[in-house]
Amino acid sequence: MTTVRVPGKVLLSGEYAVLYGATAVLVPVPRHLTATAASAPPDTPSSPVVQAARCLSIPDLRGYEAAHGVPHVQTDDSAFFATDNEGHRAKLGLGLSAAEAVATIALRYACAGMDWQAERASVLEHAMAAHSQAQQGLGSGADVAACASGAPIRFRKASTGPAVAPIAPGELTHCPSLALHWSGQAADTRALVRRFDDWAAATTPAKPLLHQLVTTADALAPAWFSEPEPQLFALLDEFAVAIEACAEAAGIPYLLPAHARLASWAMRHGGRAKPTGAGGGDMVLLVGSLPLAQLGGLTIELSPPYSGNP
Repeated sequence: MTTVRVPGKVLLSGEYAVLYGATAVLVPVPRHLTATAASAPPDTPSSPVVQAARCLSIPDLRGYEAAHGVPHVQTDDSAFFATDNEGHRAKLGLGLSAAEAVATIALRYACAGMDWQAERASVLEHAMAAHSQAQQGLGSGADVAACASGAPIRFRKASTGPAVAPIAPGELTHCPSLALHWSGQAADTRALVRRFDDWAAATTPAKPLLHQLVTTADALAPAWFSEPEPQLFALLDEFAVAIEACAEAAGIPYLLPAHARLASWAMRHGGRAKPTGAGGGDMVLLVGSLPLAQLGGLTIELSPPYSGNP
């Protein structure tokens, strides 16, 4: 039985700004999606992303799959869910659809007898194509790159294609304590991104706010893992001001009361807290040496070298 495991991801910085050319920084999360090859379709229909990744034509695999068929995919995504405040199953915001795309493509390579981790560049290329197709072109692809890389990365979207720069363990000269805390509410990321895009495209006042957002994101990106906490926190604060101004102008509920409470708590204890991804719920990033035991609910600690390898 052929199985692959792919980590989730967290966006440390660059939210929204990455859609307009800024650099985003992402690290894997030690929660994994497991994809297993099956001889028959699963009882529950696969997600649109898995279907797109399974149907994508991959030249490297054409000969093998012509003879043996494309494997059906059984996924275990339980690590990507929690129970929300109303007792319902809710996504944590760890990049489930990105992990599905990577895991399905990786599984196809593995079934063909190829080491998918040695073929990460090809897996990433095809996973991004399948993910974009299923998501109708929404998003930057940064989540897919993080799940495929299994290591901290800097990511930039460009007209010539994505630029993915892995951050090697030797570059981690200043490693802040990082953790994720569940906000208690799942976010509708696609709806938030669409609203942001509509605002950015339709309003002239958006231009200076977007420029400031991109500028602060680009200043913050190289500071992760290379600057001491005081300098990192100063840049985080500037990015927070810029993204909150954009979100308010776009009418996006980026900050929830849970975010505000955690931000105040973290600052009192000498750290920082911020939404991750599109905001509006999902996970909250905690930065600094914080008394995590004081928090109830789900907390996931991230440890250097922030690897997503099983």
